[in-house]
Amino acid sequence: MTTNQGRQSETQLFNELSRMLGITHLRTTAYHPQANGIIERWHRPLKTAITCHERQDWISRLPIILLGLRTAFKPDIGTNAAQLVYGTTLRLSGQFFNDRQIFRPQSDFVSQLSDIMQEIRPTQTANHDSSKAFVFSKLADATRIFVHNDKARLAFHPPYDGPYPVISRHPKYYTVKINRNNVNISRDRLKPAFIESHQADTQPTTTATPQHSATTHTTPSSTLSSTPEQLPPKETSTNRSGRRIRLPVRFRT
Repeated sequence: MTTNQGRQSETQLFNELSRMLGITHLRTTAYHPQANGIIERWHRPLKTAITCHERQDWISRLPIILLGLRTAFKPDIGTNAAQLVYGTTLRLSGQFFNDRQIFRPQSDFVSQLSDIMQEIRPTQTANHDSSKAFVFSKLADATRIFVHNDKARLAFHPPYDGPYPVISRHPKYYTVKINRNNVNISRDRLKPAFIESHQADTQPTTTATPQHSATTHTTPSSTLSSTPEQLPPKETSTNRSGRRIRLPVRFRT
């Protein structure tokens, strides 16, 4: 059984039931619904069907909603969910008002149902999304990484937390040390951190002054100072940020 890291699937009662029934409990990484994409994608039509009914009493409408979803035909597998489970289609509410009734011996029905169940094989579901998630190229070499904060955060709150040290790397997730705990995080939520080394800045630099340079060179005053008339303004100049500025025509003369 594959679940997320919700509190309802991490209780002692759930663990005891899994052990008693022989269930292997698999956990996905936090804030990564793609790991259990089939059930997460099924939640969309479920919520859409609930909004079509009265929202104040939507719990009483839930059985008829689930009946419609379980009997809906799926083109990718060529059947519906109820037929995969029971081997036959369910009888909908409108079919109860049909006057035509066909009675068959129960022995024939049981034998036919047994033949259908023997022929049913699991069908591989189709992958409707072939796009790949963006992954930083420097992530494989980074020793520290940032983790994207997918929680509901306040305005002007940084989108990433960290940086945190990397413990181990896996094809789909990384093990990161957060608050003295090793946490498995999907690589889609990670961003490499580039830590600047300050060792070169802390080392003192000494320059030797040559003793033979006792003479001083004098520059004529005519080369040091120049009036604005001698240096006409340039048509284009560059400011401190590197942006090129073009002077208007009236300032060039």
